[in-house]
Amino acid sequence: QKSQAILGTFRGSSIGQFLQCVFRKSTKGGVISLENSQLLVDSCKVEEATVEFNSTGEINAIRGCTLEGNTEGLRTGITAGMNSIVRIVNNTIRSSIVDVKDQANVKLCDNNYTNSSLIVWGTGIAAADKETFTGDCTRGAGYACGISESGSLTIRDSSFSNLNGFAIISYDNSHCSV
Repeated sequence: QKSQAILGTFRGSSIGQFLQCVFRKSTKGGVISLENSQLLVDSCKVEEATVEFNSTGEINAIRGCTLEGNTEGLRTGITAGMNSIVRIVNNTIRSSIVDVKDQANVKLCDNNYTNSSLIVWGTGIAAADKETFTGDCTRGAGYACGISESGSLTIRDSSFSNLNGFAIISYDNSHCSV
């Protein structure tokens, strides 16, 4: 079913843990962590919805999930912002965006992006290891990795292959280390 509401919000010092769940078609977002809450999304399927980390809680992670967007104009993917510290590990990301902003500090490892983008902007910081990027980036952002404003991306041991679009774009006062 298409949800007209956010699927779940965690505030204060609450803890949310999702294991082997399906989040499907939420036009208002998806699962969100705020304030000092903690959120772990593990081995879930996220279809046309988002997982948003806007919390300074100790544990904020998404691992082993499949994220897939198919409807143009409906946001799908992962957002990290508001001073959050997030781990994004071993996910399959299709036609979706990973968005790092607003002083978020994100560690990414072993994620596979197909027709998808990693965007680091504002004052977001990301360190990416062993990421794999393939497919048509022009349907979304137009690039596999984009860094802008004062964003910072360090990317190591990663691969870019069979891309339609740019592999990496860095502009403004951003910093990119490959």
